Amino acid sequence: MNIDANDPDLVQVMKRYFAVKAEVAALKMHLEQARKSAGQDIHSFYNPRTNLQRADEILRSHELRSEMIRLIELAEHAVSQSEPIDTTPTTDQADSFEASLAALEEDAADMAAPGHPLQ
Repeated sequence: MNIDANDPDLVQVMKRYFAVKAEVAALKMHLEQARKSAGQDIHSFYNPRTNLQRADEILRSHELRSEMIRLIELAEHAVSQSEPIDTTPTTDQADSFEASLAALEEDAADMAAPGHPLQ
């Protein structure tokens, strides 16, 4: 295995990976404190469709975890292929996040409608 620790692409990917990992840890700690303060069970609290108050944070945590996976895959590719790698997020990731937010907004509108069981 021939790994160049000074490879700028690999260094950039790993720096981003550890920054995202730290953000995930901080967000997880924040969400867990909020969950415990609210006295909610894990399932209902971490469901962005039922916990609209924290939906953005919950979706952000999923987005960050997906980014961590993508970054590790990029690093593995860089190590195994020793080719330049593209570190820009894919359109699919952005589209997926936007679709999730749109679905949450639609659910929130449905729940706010008169006659909804949660009213």
